[in-house]
Amino acid sequence: MKNLSIILIVALSVAMSALASKASEAESSVSLSVPPASNVDIDGNEKFDALTDGLLILRSMFGLTGDSLTSSAVADDALYKSAEEIESRITSLGVRIDVDNNGRVDALTDGLIILRYLFGLSGDTLTNGVLASDAERVTIEDIESHMERLSSFNQAPIFTSGAIFSVAENQLSIGTVSATDVDSESITFTVSGTEFAMTSAGVLSFKVAPDYETKATYTATVTASDGTNTATQDITVSVTDANDTAPVFTSGATFSAAENQLSIGTVSATDVDSESISFTVSGTELAMTSAGVLSFKVAPDYETKATYTATVTASDGTNTATQSIIISLIDVFEGWLNTWYGTKTPSFLASPPESYTIF
Repeated sequence: MKNLSIILIVALSVAMSALASKASEAESSVSLSVPPASNVDIDGNEKFDALTDGLLILRSMFGLTGDSLTSSAVADDALYKSAEEIESRITSLGVRIDVDNNGRVDALTDGLIILRYLFGLSGDTLTNGVLASDAERVTIEDIESHMERLSSFNQAPIFTSGAIFSVAENQLSIGTVSATDVDSESITFTVSGTEFAMTSAGVLSFKVAPDYETKATYTATVTASDGTNTATQDITVSVTDANDTAPVFTSGATFSAAENQLSIGTVSATDVDSESISFTVSGTELAMTSAGVLSFKVAPDYETKATYTATVTASDGTNTATQSIIISLIDVFEGWLNTWYGTKTPSFLASPPESYTIF
């Protein structure tokens, strides 16, 4: 019987408001600065009333505007009375008055739930027959919890920090999330997922230091709560590449070079974090350009020394890698005199005559 009485009141209210709009004068267009509504106290008299706030929301959901919306539904002590102010306040509630959370604001579902709640109904009598078939918020507990927030003067926190963070790879620290709340000085924060950690004060960090080469972008949802109301913010954390990888040699460790020449070969390496790699070589016998060109400082002689060793270093400016190299000389035929006499010039050739007589 109580439900029937509510429906009759709603129907009568809608009919009366429609008739009243026919006789009303058009309101002048006035640009108003109306604060958004944080709850269903639409007329701003700091009360939640079914026959004022509830009817205003329901009429708006039925598509009524102007005097059709406000006629006989604004309290005498209302702070906001004009149709323009009331419409602005209702619009500012947005999806929060989609009580059953099906993506649509509907008078015969969301509107009736709000009206019933403001009339004091609870439990099954609050939701019987008025939940949409595709509703996602369906339990009595969830509906009542949502309506409790909608009919609370304690406003939800408002995020003051940005939604995008950028951090270098290989570190845990990300940044701090912040929010304000006009009703509370105590705001606690939490974060979704398993990849992040967050203190109650909003300090955000990775649980495991990220690697840019493995994953460069992370997303999560941060929740701010004042103990009664909550607000959420979707965040994105972009990981920037750091020079954390040493060069990798791509040239071999063994070289062969003919004696009596300076040139040996070229050392090469790659680096995933840098296109600039410079090379150096140890010892005093070899020379190397920054580009990796390797040579002897003095032309080698196989008969004196046939094998040379050294250490080559590749650097990207931050990280280094080393490689031990071996250079084997190749013996070169240097003529019959060297073959017979080695490197020592025979005495009879030390001062050869200016001419020879051949018999």
